[in-house]
Amino acid sequence: MQLIDNWRRAHHFSSMWLMTLAIVFEGAQALLDLVGWRFMSSGWQSAISIGLVLAAMAARLVAQRK
Repeated sequence: MQLIDNWRRAHHFSSMWLMTLAIVFEGAQALLDLVGWRFMSSGWQSAISIGLVLAAMAARLVAQRK
């Protein structure tokens, strides 16, 4: 496995921000489910999570500022 050349600047990548948002969203949903409060249906939750991951994948294909 080889790291990208500018791995130290990975926190600036939009794909990293989108994946972080997906993780926070899933964590918040899990926490809310744990306390018994339902914010949205599981269908919407899955759709949003999949959308965030797909957006992150698409962002990896777009050339970003150097």
